[in-house]
Amino acid sequence: MLLTQMAQSQACLGEFSVGATNGEAAFSIAKRLGRDFDIGLASYGIGMVHLYAGDLGPSVAVLERGLRAVETGQPAQSIFAILGGLLSYAYLRASAEDAALALCRRVLAYDEESRHHANWTRLYGAVILRETRQEGEALVLARRASQIARRWGYAVQTVQSDLLLAQLLQEDNPPRARYHLKKATRLSEMIDMRSCLVRCLIESGPLYRGQNQNRRAEECGSIRMIV
Repeated sequence: MLLTQMAQSQACLGEFSVGATNGEAAFSIAKRLGRDFDIGLASYGIGMVHLYAGDLGPSVAVLERGLRAVETGQPAQSIFAILGGLLSYAYLRASAEDAALALCRRVLAYDEESRHHANWTRLYGAVILRETRQEGEALVLARRASQIARRWGYAVQTVQSDLLLAQLLQEDNPPRARYHLKKATRLSEMIDMRSCLVRCLIESGPLYRGQNQNRRAEECGSIRMIV
């Protein structure tokens, strides 16, 4: 489990090479043990590394294998939500919208006991609903995910929810979108999440240009290149 957690953290930090090494080591151990829970959890870790690195084919294959393992029942079923949520996002990135939306709705309907896991499900669901042009549902999910992340101190989820809210509010409420984007940027800097910080800076450009603040947009672009 420790190797999988390290792989997840390294994926979030953009350290894909060392993350892949730890993820593969975790999966090798899981295969030797032969327990569905371990296989599912290790698949989640290495699948995340591949996904964040942009290796969509390997990511989908690993996550599908992990999902099959955890659907066998308890205790492996306890990580169904996080695996299904990540896989639905991988489907979306791989342009398989129908598969992404179908799995997303299945996962959102699942009665997940873990508050942390359930909130990742909301975040992935909000992304998928936004990308499949269901912005109203996406906004409701993102707001709920943001509330829970802040209440329980989930720092990474807080950054992700603020980024989502900034994207969803960009056209209808630019001031509120800037508010969420600034919060996401500050927290990304505080916890040294470079991948999220770069995303914040990328999102800042169009937002500032849309408000005729071209100098601010150029500054964000320059900082992004340094990061």
